[in-house]
Amino acid sequence: MEVLRMKNIEKQINSRHILQIPELILHHGERIGIVGSNGVGKTTLLRMIIQEDIDYKGMITVNGDIAYVPQVKEIRDGSGGEISLKLLKEAFSSRPSILILDEPTSHLDQHNVQWLIHRISKFDGTIILVSHDRFLLDNIIEKIVFIERSQIGVFKGNFTEFENERNQIEEQCWKNIAQYNNEVARLTKELENKKIRSKKISKKSSNRISNSDWKARSKMGSYDSQEKAMAKSAKAIEKRLSRLTAPSRPSPKTQIKFKTISSTLEYSSNTMIELKESKLSTNFIDLYIPQIKMRFGEKWLLTGRNKSGKTTLLKSIVNQEIDGYFSKGLKIGYFSQELNTLDQDKTLFDNIYETSSHNKQLIINFLAMLDLKFDKIFVPFGKLSGGEQVKGQLASVLLSDSNFLILDEPTNFLDITSLNALEKFLLSYPGSILLVCHDTYFQERLHFKKLCILNNNLLLEDYFED
Repeated sequence: MEVLRMKNIEKQINSRHILQIPELILHHGERIGIVGSNGVGKTTLLRMIIQEDIDYKGMITVNGDIAYVPQVKEIRDGSGGEISLKLLKEAFSSRPSILILDEPTSHLDQHNVQWLIHRISKFDGTIILVSHDRFLLDNIIEKIVFIERSQIGVFKGNFTEFENERNQIEEQCWKNIAQYNNEVARLTKELENKKIRSKKISKKSSNRISNSDWKARSKMGSYDSQEKAMAKSAKAIEKRLSRLTAPSRPSPKTQIKFKTISSTLEYSSNTMIELKESKLSTNFIDLYIPQIKMRFGEKWLLTGRNKSGKTTLLKSIVNQEIDGYFSKGLKIGYFSQELNTLDQDKTLFDNIYETSSHNKQLIINFLAMLDLKFDKIFVPFGKLSGGEQVKGQLASVLLSDSNFLILDEPTNFLDITSLNALEKFLLSYPGSILLVCHDTYFQERLHFKKLCILNNNLLLEDYFED
């Protein structure tokens, strides 16, 4: 049974097409994942479906009631997970025909993500999900609706299957381009050879006439016919060249190489941070800390339930308010959703360049990988959207002159393109990293050493995996 039909949809903002949908039909019980870069119109599409946005051309028909859970934005007191859970539970309790979820896992820990997957699996109606969480998209989604350059496409399968299909298409595009270039080169060379031979025949013909008139006349027809045949052949090649159509070219994948930073360390081969066995106590937590050494180049992942003390632990390390040793050569770069240290009046590029040892082109390339293009990075930082400012703040930390990155939930509010860029950066980064992240797919791709806060204890991987 049809639950949603969109027909001849045109949505514009400031005379610019945001969405153009000839037709989209969804059926009862389907699990739909909507994907695309930040700003392509995913949330706009949801708002049109629930009729919060009616400024569009075309027709949207909905059969059944809708429950909508909007994205919970940055919450400074750390209650984003609680608010998200409350909204999700209320939506499921209403038993709607269509459940629309906009980035529901942004503030959820892994335990609550598993709870959400379980609830969705038991839900009888249609799910429409906007998410950057690839674990969620793989485990519950059976159809992908992707938005690109204001157009939509539909793919049957989960996100990994969709990505594999796209990669195969891109690979075939590059093969087609190589074949096209080879064919152009071959025909161009053949055409050049024909022209050279034609000139030689023409020269022989004129020489024969000047040397011996009667002999030239006897061979004149032969040279004329050869020259005409050569010209005809050359014209045929030119026609074939003109008919060749260049294949569409995929966007090139930017590869960046980061400046080595080990030589800037006073003790690059030794311990960067060593936490002593102690207790970290605040008004909210009483956390046992074992002895832990973090050496240069080591990369650590810290996990734990919401409000277990992860952010408190990170802040105590950043501010060196915890018992332990901190290397004289230590330079910490700290990212948190709560912080915004960039000058609002300066451009994003200038903010980053002033504190980075990387060259201008690398900075521009990396910002492009985060989907921050020229029209964004050279305007005052304060004029960027909230999501763009989060990306800019993250980029300023990643590209700073730090040698130890401490990152608190950097994956929140990033689209999948930006997540891929962040993944590549962290894997190639030559310094040390301490990362807090709830994104299961992201964690599995990184293979970092693991720490976990469990029952008020900070545990090393060997202990919490037993």
